Order: sequence, then structure tokens, then C-alpha cells
Amino acid sequence: SMDKTKAAWPQYTLRKSKDFDKFRRPRLVVTCALAHGYCCDFYLAEDETMFHGASTFCEILIRTVARVAELSETRGLTFPTHLFVQSDNTTSQAKNAEVAQLLAVLVRKFKFKTVTLNFLRVGHTHEDVDAMFALILCLVLRRHKFQRPCELKALIEAEMAEVAESRGESLNVELLSHIRDFQGQE
Repeated sequence: SMDKTKAAWPQYTLRKSKDFDKFRRPRLVVTCALAHGYCCDFYLAEDETMFHGASTFCEILIRTVARVAELSETRGLTFPTHLFVQSDNTTSQAKNAEVAQLLAVLVRKFKFKTVTLNFLRVGHTHEDVDAMFALILCLVLRRHKFQRPCELKALIEAEMAEVAESRGESLNVELLSHIRDFQGQE
């Protein structure tokens, strides 16, 4: 996920002074899931109202895998047999029992033959996802102001479509309004 301070909203276009700096604005969490060769998915969630732990990680992973399945079918491609997940090195997101259990279920239910879960080292600034966040910053957040999350969604769709297309991937941007509770679920 991207640094939350960059997606605070509303963003004021006519503000010249720092009159509003003392007010606390809501923040959006912008998460990117890359399925190389298939899709580049961005998920937007409000920081205050949405839990951002293991269940959110699992929700995003499941939604992205479902998109890969859908794209495989539409494009006439073979669905991958191996799932390779590369995640940030935090226990709150992917280094926990809920994620391990979900990945085990995906193998047990024959969705994938194998699953690999890797964690990034500290200072991983050269990953593909970090490059996508840099592009979001340059193409969207520094050039445009937005008043509501749906406006940011539309801006990302407009500005990042060509980037995703150049990578041979389909772009998807979703506003997360809810997540399933994956704790103890099969």
C-alpha cells in the first residue's frame, strides 16, 4: 500500500494559505496488486472506516485471483498453476496465520498446485509495485485534486490505463466498501 498521507482528501484547489492545516482530513489507503501479464489492480479504502490487516490482504488477493481467472477465460489463456505472492514484510498484513490458511485452502481446493509467499526486505524501493506508486504520484496526485474517493478512482482509471496497457495488463480500480472476515474461515 502507498503512504496514506499522499491520498488525504478533500484536496482544495483554491487554497493559498495554510488555514485548513489544523483540520484532520480523512485519508485513503491505495493498494496495488500486480498479476504480471494479466492485470494491475488498485484498491482504494478509507483509512478510518476500513480495517487494513490480514483480512484486507486476503480480500485483495482473492479479488485479484478472481480477475486473473476471468481474464484467462476471456483471453483464452491457461489459468496459472502456481501462485507467487510477494508482500511487504509485516505481520499485520501477510505474515500471519490467516494468510497462510487462505493460501493452503487455495492449494487444497485445487485452485493452484503450489503457492509461494515471499516477503520483501527493508528498503525494497525497486519493486514493480513501488514503480506503480511513483507513477500514481506523478500522473495523478501531483497533477490533479480530488474531493471524493470516487474522483480519485476516475483519475487513476484515466491516467493509468495507458501504463497498464503498455505492460500488457488490464487496469482495474475498485473502492473497497467492505471486506470479508477471513479469520478462521475455510
